[in-house]
Amino acid sequence: MRQRIRWTFVLLTAAMSAVMVIAMGGVAQAASGSASGTGASNSASWTWGTYSITGLSYRVSDTSCDSNDVYGYVEIYTSNSPNGEETTYRYNSSGCGTTVSYSGLSYSANFRINGLRVAACVDDAGSNTCYRSGYLDNPNT
Repeated sequence: MRQRIRWTFVLLTAAMSAVMVIAMGGVAQAASGSASGTGASNSASWTWGTYSITGLSYRVSDTSCDSNDVYGYVEIYTSNSPNGEETTYRYNSSGCGTTVSYSGLSYSANFRINGLRVAACVDDAGSNTCYRSGYLDNPNT
């Protein structure tokens, strides 16, 4: 009888843990992505959450000697922003052949984060030239 009670307790604890993981939005998972094109590249890494992205870091590189600044960001897609929302631009104004790193960044949303795209842009005359990664799906949603 005592053994049966112990196993019942173990099974109930496991079931409650699974429910809490689902209710709290899954398990955080590390991810990375990049975007590049003529003049700019951005490599990003982050940890997925259901309503946030943490540990976000960028390596924004200027790959042309054209006197234009470059910048990187990620475009976040939530259930409330299906067309994407751009995060703060992170600039590299150091010039030709340089890379500027940013780390310790985060993003919080009021709605589930469905996925994102990494972007790298050249700050040129008129509308800027931007390159985006493919869509990266959040495994927690």
